[in-house]
Amino acid sequence: MLSYILTHKNLLKYLPAILVFVFTFFSGSRAGIFIIVVQYALFFIALINFSKWQKYVVKTILFTVLGGGILLLLNGKVITNYVVEKATSFALDDEDHTYSNRFRLGIVYANFQVFKHNPISGVGLGQQAFLAEDFYPAWAVKDNYELEEKYLNPKVKDFPPGYNLYVRILAESGLVSFSIFLVLIGLILYLCIRPVLLKDPMSIYYLICLVGFVGVLLNWLKMETFRVLTFCFNLAFLLFLTKDKKIYYRTQQN
Repeated sequence: MLSYILTHKNLLKYLPAILVFVFTFFSGSRAGIFIIVVQYALFFIALINFSKWQKYVVKTILFTVLGGGILLLLNGKVITNYVVEKATSFALDDEDHTYSNRFRLGIVYANFQVFKHNPISGVGLGQQAFLAEDFYPAWAVKDNYELEEKYLNPKVKDFPPGYNLYVRILAESGLVSFSIFLVLIGLILYLCIRPVLLKDPMSIYYLICLVGFVGVLLNWLKMETFRVLTFCFNLAFLLFLTKDKKIYYRTQQN
């Protein structure tokens, strides 16, 4: 949606990115709003590196300041209260999200304890939920119907999600596999960032891959599944972009 701003000419090119932001805002997703803001900020900050795209940064800043100023004048109290509410909703004692926050953080804490007891090789793929039950903290279980009535209920066969892929990898695979995973992520980010800094002719494509990867990496802080099509698509696209360059470099060296 952001690349549409750079590849199209009429005013409608801004509409997809605006709609994504608006829909995310009204969805009420706290993590979604944070991730979208980070992705948009990363995209426009990267554009500063390119003189031909700097005008989009200026227009975006002017539009944001002007639009934000008008909204604050029209309904500043409601907007301020909304921002404060979302910013403080991650607290364990938040009135509306206390059960969800304690439930999620409690499971992540328990999975990290599983890792601490098996730091090198882990407990095996898919096994964290079997052992995490013994490490749920009291502050996560007390008066929490999600744990007591569902995941700690022997009659319910479902296992709780881990809510954090990085902790899951630590718990199930140990430090060695986690280190390999971090190297993979670091290599992916390097392959995306370097062409942007060097102003490669294909920079826009690398930038879009970078924005997509950053969104997935942040999203993995609250989910534990590898089945993320956005990551798979961006990885395939990145492999396609870098394949010819690897062949070219090898040919040149030879």
